[in-house]
Amino acid sequence: YLSTGSILPFMTVEAKIGWFRHRVIAEGVEYPVVSGRRGWLSVVDSRGGATRVRYDGLRDRIHIEGPDGSLEIRIRSLRDTTFQWRGHVYRIASKLSGRIIIYEDERVAAEGKLTSSGRWVFEFFSPTLRSIERELVLGLAMRPSMMFLT
Repeated sequence: YLSTGSILPFMTVEAKIGWFRHRVIAEGVEYPVVSGRRGWLSVVDSRGGATRVRYDGLRDRIHIEGPDGSLEIRIRSLRDTTFQWRGHVYRIASKLSGRIIIYEDERVAAEGKLTSSGRWVFEFFSPTLRSIERELVLGLAMRPSMMFLT
């Protein structure tokens, strides 16, 4: 995926968590985020319905459910967080500079940062993550201490 001299990012996704409204923007298109029961948020799009995401602050986990399957990411604070999606293993690493990098093996699958306006901006390079990119960014953005994942 991303290496020295690589091509432009596959997809850019932004998420902004607000008191009354959350926003997800992918490649300049804003997708509605609807609040559901028990803390679930649904991202509605034209790809075949809604995929929902929930951050469980008590257990420090992100849950994603949609037409392509379910995913639970258990955040580990003292080491890299890993998760599996569609036969691939991903590792989430954070840097003190406020950057988050998601690795697939040793390749960069996605890279994100917190902007000065409070918006998380991620660039996705892995086509395997495409089906959950908006929900993944929204779930990570809901986590209050995202900068200190590792």
